[in-house]
Amino acid sequence: MAVTWIPGLNGANVPTNGPDIGTSNAASDVLNGLGGNDILNGGGGNDTLNGGDGNDTLNGGNGNDLLNGGAGIDILNGGIGSDTLVGDTGNDIFNGGAGNDRLIWNNGDGSDIMNGNGGSDVVEVNGAAVGDVFRLQGNGGNAIFDRLNLVPFTLTVNGVESFEVNGLGGNDSLQIDSLAGTDVTAVTFTGGAGNDTLDGSGTATPLTGFGDEGNDSLIGGAGADILNGGIGADILNGDAGNDVLNGDAGADILNGGAGADILNGDAGADILNGGAGADILNGGAGTDNLNGGAGNDVLNGDAGADNLNGGAGADILNGGAGADILNGGAGADVLVGGLGSDTLTGGTGADTFVYLSSAESPVGAGLRDTITDFISGVDKIDLGGIYGPPLVFIGGLGFGGVGQVRYADGLLQANLLGDVTPDFEIQLAGAPVINAGDLILA
Repeated sequence: MAVTWIPGLNGANVPTNGPDIGTSNAASDVLNGLGGNDILNGGGGNDTLNGGDGNDTLNGGNGNDLLNGGAGIDILNGGIGSDTLVGDTGNDIFNGGAGNDRLIWNNGDGSDIMNGNGGSDVVEVNGAAVGDVFRLQGNGGNAIFDRLNLVPFTLTVNGVESFEVNGLGGNDSLQIDSLAGTDVTAVTFTGGAGNDTLDGSGTATPLTGFGDEGNDSLIGGAGADILNGGIGADILNGDAGNDVLNGDAGADILNGGAGADILNGDAGADILNGGAGADILNGGAGTDNLNGGAGNDVLNGDAGADNLNGGAGADILNGGAGADILNGGAGADVLVGGLGSDTLTGGTGADTFVYLSSAESPVGAGLRDTITDFISGVDKIDLGGIYGPPLVFIGGLGFGGVGQVRYADGLLQANLLGDVTPDFEIQLAGAPVINAGDLILA
């Protein structure tokens, strides 16, 4: 460590409690300003500058530096390199300089001016242990970040590309209005413990939200948002844009809104609403309700007795394990019941009912699937994916060999093992007419 201190204490090269100038002369130094209005110059290495009490000026210089302003009204200049600037108490001025800098506000700090300057910079805000009410908006090219409760403060931010807002304890909220005209291209909100609220409906800036513990409400905006509910019964609204919504544990409600969204319910009895656009809905574990809405959607029920509604569009519905109810809705849909005694309704349009294994519809009432609205010449039943011998349709005749498919009295049956009894069957409600052209057997 090689630091020159002016004036020094009693002629020695050490800082005083008065106004000092400390300059680093080596690769990486730690400079402690102590009391007084100090000027600390970092030099060429990765330096740590601690202003201490007083109104200090900290200059990081070259290198990846850590600047801690301490008490007082401080000026923090990161300089060249990827620096971390922490203002502490007092109304401070941050200048990140060149490089990818992190400008940090901690609970109890003052109202600061933060300039990212060059590079890709981040403002990190760490709230109180009780509920914060935050707001972020654009104004005249600056991003203005306010806390509206507790001890209010304001951050005036320029030249910064992203915000990371951490609510920590309590019921926290962040409202984001338009950030047009600012440099902000991404905002991340982490609510922490408590019932937290993110409302990004006023912005097109892409958002990432983490509700964490508690029953949270996360609302995206017009951008491509990622919303994570965490533990608890959460409500996630993607709004416009191509969003990703992850419910996690708990009975969650996920609304994709407009855009091509991905909704993951995960554990719990979830409700997933795709909305407009070509959406992918994954129910996860639990008894889930999946509603595709408008657009060509993919609905995956996964484990549990799920209810899948395709809505308008050419949808693909996969029930997964469990006794599922599948409704294709309008459009040419593909329905795959999966394991369990499923009820399949194609709805309007030329629908295809697909079976990939004989285990998906075993023989016997309470075991087999039911197709409620099959229309001969319009809909198809696809058995081509079932492992076993080549299949041939024999109409209403009795089984006489392996690989035969027969239909009588509303039961479509297949003999896969070579005896004269069925190994697979589907109930067709109303016993509609079935012709060879209605079946896909290879």
